[in-house]
Amino acid sequence: MSSPSVPSSDSALQERTATGARVADRLAEVLHQGPEAALTLARGYSAEEVALGLTFLTTVIEVAALSARTLAEVVEERRHPSMPGGWH
Repeated sequence: MSSPSVPSSDSALQERTATGARVADRLAEVLHQGPEAALTLARGYSAEEVALGLTFLTTVIEVAALSARTLAEVVEERRHPSMPGGWH
């Protein structure tokens, strides 16, 4: 499996990110129609669009996971005010 080429400029990176976001957004729009509809749509994407969509979604998931971990830490600190801060 080949990976997308490295962007040569900030505008190329922005364009690739926008493409990945469009792919993910369109898939999200058809998911309510069921997995077959999403799979049919995804099969129509080019290899680059699939790779960019996966890259975009991976980044979103990583940010969401870190955000959830941070918020959980705050919840724990508020439940136990004597606990020192920091990641456990």
